[in-house]
Amino acid sequence: MQIKQILALFILLYLWNISANCQNEIKLTAEEIEAYTQQSKQMVSYLEGTLNFLGDPNEVASEKDIIINESYTKVFVNDEVQIEDDLDENREIALSKDVQAYLKDIDFFYKNVSFTYE
Repeated sequence: MQIKQILALFILLYLWNISANCQNEIKLTAEEIEAYTQQSKQMVSYLEGTLNFLGDPNEVASEKDIIINESYTKVFVNDEVQIEDDLDENREIALSKDVQAYLKDIDFFYKNVSFTYE
């Protein structure tokens, strides 16, 4: 019985140590924060431009296909990224789609759209 108590105590202390290590804050310098802020703004701006390009009826379909099939990796880590489909305002149940399906829907459902992010 005493071995079980010692083992339980060991496991408890081990898990406590892991959780304590996970709570360590990473301190960033002002320069690092500014660099991350600028990178984030650039990425959001690129995403905004990409979505607007896909929603523009005057753009060439073959170039839209390149974005849908290749260029999306500049913003998303891979083709398995899930995006909540917010393109249908009347949808009551949340639906997630792969990034490429979401981008195709922008091209398909919108004939002229403008996305703006702040």
